[in-house]
Amino acid sequence: MESMMYRPSWLEYAALAAMLAACSEGSGIIEDDWGPPAGYAVLAGTLERATGGPAAGVEVSFTRCGSPINGYLASTTSDAAGIFRVGAQLPPIGFLPRLAVDSVQLHCYVFLDRTGTIRDSVFVRFAGTSQAAPVTSLALQVP
Repeated sequence: MESMMYRPSWLEYAALAAMLAACSEGSGIIEDDWGPPAGYAVLAGTLERATGGPAAGVEVSFTRCGSPINGYLASTTSDAAGIFRVGAQLPPIGFLPRLAVDSVQLHCYVFLDRTGTIRDSVFVRFAGTSQAAPVTSLALQVP
């Protein structure tokens, strides 16, 4: 008795090879694109040493944030004058209805130089476009 085994045609193999090549790393095709960011914010401020003067080159991280982030939001390094500024984004919401992002206030903790010590906490507000992103400002003192 002859086996009824399926055998793909050369055309099916060619289509599969073309699809794999198109979706390979570096092809420019994003395989898991859930859409644009759901919201935008800017975090800005100054760092000053306890002894006085700017705290230059200090990493500032906004993390351990609440929902919908539930973790890391953004980080940057202060400049020579102790000033920092970083843009932040809410992740895309995929195929769900658009988020009322103007009403989102995300609570995040502020860490300096990955020490594991919380320096402050902040409520970050968001807007629907990067041009309208509200600025959350804070001044921090570095020990």
